[in-house]
Amino acid sequence: MKKKPSSHTRLHRIAAMILPAALFVLSLIRLLNNPFSVNIFDLLPAKDRTIARHYSILSAFDIIDQAVFEIARTDSGREFDHLARTASTIKDSLEASGFFSFPRQISPEDFFDLERYLLNNRAALFSKEDSAWLIRRLSGDSLSRRFAGTLQGIFTLSDQTTNARALAADPFNFKELLYRKFAALRFSQSMEIENGYITNSGRNRILLTANARDIEYIQKNSNAFITAIKRIKELARRNNCSFTWMSAARAALDNERTIRRDINCTAPIVALFIILLCALIYKRKHYGLLVFLPTALGIVYTLALLSLFGELSIIMLGFGAALTGITIDYAVHYFYHIDTMPGDPSPAKTLLRPISASALTTSSAFGALIIAGIPGLTQLALVTSTGILIVALLALSILPLLFAPSQQTKTKIPAIPLAEKLGRFYESGATNTLRIPIIAVACILWPFTLNLHFDGDPGKLNGMSADTKNAEKLLNTHWGNIQESMFLVVSDSTPDLALLKAEKILDPLLNILEQKHLIEPASAITELVPPSLTQFENRRRWYAVWDSAAIVRAFNVIDSAGKKFGIDAQRFAPFFNDLQLNRGKEFISPDSFPETMTRGLLENFIRKKNGIWFVCTPVISANDTSWNHIDSLATVFDVRAVNDAILGVRLMEIIKNGFVQSALFIPFIIL
Repeated sequence: MKKKPSSHTRLHRIAAMILPAALFVLSLIRLLNNPFSVNIFDLLPAKDRTIARHYSILSAFDIIDQAVFEIARTDSGREFDHLARTASTIKDSLEASGFFSFPRQISPEDFFDLERYLLNNRAALFSKEDSAWLIRRLSGDSLSRRFAGTLQGIFTLSDQTTNARALAADPFNFKELLYRKFAALRFSQSMEIENGYITNSGRNRILLTANARDIEYIQKNSNAFITAIKRIKELARRNNCSFTWMSAARAALDNERTIRRDINCTAPIVALFIILLCALIYKRKHYGLLVFLPTALGIVYTLALLSLFGELSIIMLGFGAALTGITIDYAVHYFYHIDTMPGDPSPAKTLLRPISASALTTSSAFGALIIAGIPGLTQLALVTSTGILIVALLALSILPLLFAPSQQTKTKIPAIPLAEKLGRFYESGATNTLRIPIIAVACILWPFTLNLHFDGDPGKLNGMSADTKNAEKLLNTHWGNIQESMFLVVSDSTPDLALLKAEKILDPLLNILEQKHLIEPASAITELVPPSLTQFENRRRWYAVWDSAAIVRAFNVIDSAGKKFGIDAQRFAPFFNDLQLNRGKEFISPDSFPETMTRGLLENFIRKKNGIWFVCTPVISANDTSWNHIDSLATVFDVRAVNDAILGVRLMEIIKNGFVQSALFIPFIIL
């Protein structure tokens, strides 16, 4: 018969139920009000030189928070104006959502302002190559033929004719030199600028870039964010356009959904499997459910406790689920003990040493990962090692109060055949026969461990959905791998010093990379904004070419060619006078550009962050493997190369080294 518990036992049982339940509710409230972080950089070792370099550059140029949008025509009957209007409407809707912000649109007038500004300061941009080009043009016969040919193309030459005014202001077509320098503002050879929009050569696609709100904000408002994106897609569809987008926030949301979906899918399967095993082992079937009690409480307690000391990554939620399979053993041991040995009056005391030894050794093995110095592994170590100890403590404290042997019926319950068979198997010594096949398999597999290869591709370590991967692939296909580009960066304490460093080491590096066919043609921003020392040399070169004799000779050539068409050479006098006025022009600096250029295209190349000025040149690698050669050459030139592949390889090295260091300590800790 069942023994009636004493009042003292009942009070302990009530306390054992109320206190853990109350703490469980408080822990759940804490976790629900503090969502897990989805920012991958929270898990990276910020002190590592390569990681810090990547993070500083990516954050300086807002690449982490950058979003890329493509609006493409789905029919061939529409003109570019319709596509541009649709893009403008979509841009306004994206801004109105509150999740994205766009720089001011660069209009044709902005480009004309920039063109006039640079033409007025052309002496500061007069490089050696420009000097050779101009000297060839200043030869008498050559200049006469070209000038006469230009005049023949103008049927009416008057002050009211646009072509006439342009010719009078720039008879040597210095704009040709200027347009070549504008190539520095073109990220890819396949891109064009029309009506202030980035488009392709077929004029059927428009590319927009924006700064997205931080990932944590989007995560907290994920439902509104997803609704806004769906509304934009529908808007594009109604205008016979497609809408494709990609950003780190999209990948982060995918990772969060993937982790939660995997937990929701795998946790029930694991639970059912454990319940099935328990049903085959225990005499009392309900023990299969009760074994989850310490583990469920312990995982929630652990996550809530550690969240008080810092934000936890969403990845830790996945390891919390994995913790189930590790910590379930303590309750399994307890219930099996009281099921098979009901006569033991103090099962907790009997199991204290084996369960404590098991928990401490397992916890210490995970805790050794803390010395790896990697925030992600440190979080994993803290969650797992702390969770193991808490679950073991709960198993040894709560379970004996709720399910003590003295409360068990003495009615004989038939043994489960599986338990009986396993017991007889181990008692018979038949396990010795397993040694030979185990040793044989180990000898066969050992040589293969020498050829182990670890893949550091970040693209294979994320949980992006198929739609996100397709969007990334489409953008790379249409825009020259814009999502997988590389950034070559130099930095210094002032913009002029950073530009000087870019001119001395970044420009030569680009030439070598192009000659080796490692990158597509690219130009550095120093083409448009040379350092002050170079501008000084350029001006001196300009006036050396445009001495008094050269001006007189050029004026006479133009006068001779103009007489054939009845044109007075005095029309070009302002141009020749301006050649001398260039002596007083200011040096070109990033701040002297029109505001829309400074906060638009130019800001993508020159940026200040934490007192450091960065000069960046985005390049597109010729193939998927050339980034390794680019990184090697960049290191030789003391240029920082940044891209996902380099980051992935470095992460792989750090994790391998961290695990190796930890593994050296684990045997000593266990001993």
